This record gives sequence, C-alpha cells and structure tokens, in this order.
Amino acid sequence: MEVVKLNKKEHKELIADIYRLCFAAPFTSESFQYYLNCDDLWEFVWGVFDHGLLVSSYIAYEGAVKARQVPFRVNYFDGFVTRPGYRNRGLGRLMFENQRKVAAEKGIRLFALDPFKNAYYRKFGFEDALDALRIKIPMRNLSRQKEPGLYRMEVRAAYNSEIAEKAVRESVQREWEEGFYNPMKIPESYFTGTFKNKEWKICILRDGEETVQGVLLYSIKDRDLTVYRMSFFDLKAILTYREFLSQFRDQVDTIKFFKAPPDFPLDLFADSYHSGSSRLEVRHYPTRMMQILDIGFVLEKLLRKGQRAPFSFTIRFIDPLIEQNNQTLHLSNKEIREQPDALPDIEIAVRDFVPVMTGKSSVSELFAKGKARVPGCDNPPWNRDKYPSVIRELDAVFPPMITHNCEYCF
Repeated sequence: MEVVKLNKKEHKELIADIYRLCFAAPFTSESFQYYLNCDDLWEFVWGVFDHGLLVSSYIAYEGAVKARQVPFRVNYFDGFVTRPGYRNRGLGRLMFENQRKVAAEKGIRLFALDPFKNAYYRKFGFEDALDALRIKIPMRNLSRQKEPGLYRMEVRAAYNSEIAEKAVRESVQREWEEGFYNPMKIPESYFTGTFKNKEWKICILRDGEETVQGVLLYSIKDRDLTVYRMSFFDLKAILTYREFLSQFRDQVDTIKFFKAPPDFPLDLFADSYHSGSSRLEVRHYPTRMMQILDIGFVLEKLLRKGQRAPFSFTIRFIDPLIEQNNQTLHLSNKEIREQPDALPDIEIAVRDFVPVMTGKSSVSELFAKGKARVPGCDNPPWNRDKYPSVIRELDAVFPPMITHNCEYCF
C-alpha cells in the first residue's frame, strides 16, 4: 500500500465517493461541493491506495490554535476515513506516521482533531484537550426577564451573505486577539463553507457605533431552534441573545445549543431547570483531542520564564510513539534543560499532559488517577491536602482554565 498526496483534478470524486461510502451522510449539498472545489483544501489531503483503489484518506490542514492564550501552529485532522474491508489493518497508524514526517519538515509540533471515538485516537497519542456543553432548553423554561439597553440585533440569512461573512470575520478576529477560549485559525474552504448552507441564519449584535459585539449562527426546523455557533465578549451580549431567543416563543418548542462553552451562564437563561414535565438538559463532553509532537518546545512556549514565583522540579516524560518526547526535563522559572540522568520528581506520559497543556485538567487530577507518578506515592491519597509538594507546585504553574474551541466552521 502507498501513501499519496491527493489533488483536486485527479482525486476529488474519489474523496466524495469514499465519504459517501463510510459516513452516514449523502454529501450532495452545495456547501460540500463548494468545500471540495476550494483550492486551499487540497494542500493538505493524503490517501492510501491499494492496487489503484483509494482505501483510506485524511485532511491535515495547517492552522493555528491557542492554548493558555499562547499561539501554536497545528495540523488539524479532518475527513479521517478508512474503507470497510480495510479497517483494523494499521492504516490509521500509517497515516499518522506519514503526517508526523510532514509536520516535522514544516516545524509543526501539535496535532488536533475532533473525535468520533476518543478511545480509538488515544492509541495514536491523542488525548482530550478541550470541552463543550450541549444544551437543550425547553422554551417554557427560558427566562422572561427583560433588560434595558441591549445591543441592536440584525438578523439575516447566512447563505451567500457578504454582510454576514464580514461580521463573522470581525468576531473571529476579535476572539483570536482578546478572547479567552481556544480559537483556531482555519482555511478559507472551511470558513466560507459556512455561508453555503441555505437553512442557516445569523443574528449579528452591534453597538451604537455599529461595531460587531457578537454573532449567533442558527437554524429552525420542526419547532427546534439550533444554535450552531455563537460569540460574545460581555454580559450585554449574553443578555441580548436571551432576548433574541425569547422572541421565538410561538414558533419554537426547544432551543438547542450544539456547542456552548463550559462557563455558559445557564442561570441567566433559564428560570428553572424543571418546569412541570419539561426539563433542561446539559451534556458536558470533550470536543477536541490533541497530540504533542515535541514536549520540550511546548513547555518552552507555555512557561514564559521569569514571570512567575520561583519554582524548580524535574519531570520525566514518556511517549511510546515519539522517541524524541522521551525526555527528563528540569523546569524552573529561569530555564528548561534536559537532565537525562536525574532522578525525577514526577513522571508523566506526554499524552496525559495534553489536558494540562490546555488547562482542561490539572496535575492534581492526573495524580489522583495514577497518571502522574511521584516516587514513593504508588497509591495516591484522595485527600488533596496530603498531596506531595511537587503536585501543588505544578498546579500553580499550570492552573486549570476554561477550555472551548469556538471557531466558526463545519
């Protein structure tokens, strides 16, 4: 079998065919055809052929993502697919190994993907990195409270709308520059494809100076209003969205947030979680996984030496997939250096460090689960007051944060 870089002229229909074969979708929409016809998409598409038959494929576009407000170049995997009859033959491992070589040539040290099966991708070195909420609010539970002085609401069809696209671009740029979630820069083929869906509508929030203060992308079908993406930067924007959604009381039974941030203020939206037979539903789930390709590089960017109180400890990192990640590193507020023969204060698998890198989890949580091993502490106590000092030090250096991927694309 051979891994081949694919191109639009020769392979566009092959990609469409294998998607239709392997995924539960017809892939006949205008937005999908637009996506396949974008030239920038094809810079990142690879496939595996067996006697001329495309049996596996992936897209690994180059973008940028923020973790703890620090930007990283990233390869994001999409359309990862293997033809039935060729599964469980190691093609997934083959494709990830191929992309690691490509990433190394381009100086990329981070992979990301949105998983369909988390356990499957853990085999290849990925771990849960970002979170989201999926929320259902029965309209009868939506708060009726009114607030004065809200932003102006401008509602449009998103389809082929230059005004909608311009507003989203302004919001996306502001999220990258001053937001505190985990935005990712994406190719034009992904971004502009958002405006090729005839069912999607957009609510743009503007202040008195016509500056965009928030954007909400939604659709209405079968008396359900589904919010696909939303951006907001202050309380007034959140309250304006509440007022906007309340205007659909006669048209909608349920409001569904497809992907909301973990700190979304539900108490401002719902008068109660229960109202007779209606019930507000919330599901918290990991929405993105990542893999660290170079642990030393990631730590150098994250630590921002000289800006914190003094700390000093030695960590042994373990990675069965990437040899260069097997390092013993001494970390301090002055420097990071290799100490291959040193006795470590703590031992962590590189994969398990991913949620600490983003802020989704803490070293304390890893320690409690046996994923951060301290010499002499084989059975961690459940009382955090009894944790070793190195755990508390690492929690201070890498405190938990709100994690959420907020980019506009499908």
